[in-house]
Amino acid sequence: MAPYDRIIATGASATIPAVWLEQLAVGGILIGSLSGRLTTATPLYRLVKHTDGSVAGAFLPSPAFFMTLHEHEQPVWSPRNDTFYESLPVIEQEETDLNLLALLRDASFALFVEQHMPGVYAHLYIPRPNKSAAIVRGTRLFLPGHTMLTCTPSSLANQSWQIEVRGSVPLWSKLLEIHHIWVQQGKPDISWYHITVEKGSHHLQLTENEEDQPRPL
Repeated sequence: MAPYDRIIATGASATIPAVWLEQLAVGGILIGSLSGRLTTATPLYRLVKHTDGSVAGAFLPSPAFFMTLHEHEQPVWSPRNDTFYESLPVIEQEETDLNLLALLRDASFALFVEQHMPGVYAHLYIPRPNKSAAIVRGTRLFLPGHTMLTCTPSSLANQSWQIEVRGSVPLWSKLLEIHHIWVQQGKPDISWYHITVEKGSHHLQLTENEEDQPRPL
C-alpha cells in the first residue's frame, strides 16, 4: 500500500508522472527514465522526495533502453510527412566529417541538444533503395511544420556525411553551434544534470563542470 519507500519504473516517459510522486513516501527513492526525441537511450534518474513534497536528484551515468509508456508516447512519425518537407526550399548544404548519427546515439549529447532546441526530433532515414546498391542509413531531424535536416553518408566507409536542410530554420548551423558549446563545456555527461520536480513539472539544471556535478543521493 502507498506511500512506498522505493518505486522503480521500467517504462520510459517524456515527463515524470505526478502519480508516482504522490505514491512516494517522504525520503523515498524513485528510479525511472526519461524518453527523448533524438535517441533511443532513455536516461535513468534517481530522485528523493523531501518534506515539502518536492523531489530532487540526478541522472545516473548509464542510460537504459526502456520502451516508452503508451500514455506518454511521442507523436508517431509517418512517411507521408516527407512529401511536405521535401517540397521545401533548400537553405543549407554541406559535406562534413562530423558523424551526426554517432553523436545522437550519445545520450548526453542528445539531451544537450534537446535542452537547447526544444521540439526537434530525429528519425532513422533510409533513402529509396537501389536494387544494385547497398542499403544506406542516415538520419533526419525535424522541426515540425518548419524544417527538415537530412544526413546521409557520402560513401560506404561513412568517413564523410552529406547534410541538406530544407525549410525556414538553419538547423545545421544551429546544431554546429550547440555542438561547439557542448565541447566547450567539457561534453557534459547526463550525470552532470540536477533534476527537481515541483508543481507537476520537472526542471533540469546543468552544473558548470565535472567537479561540481551532483552525485546520486
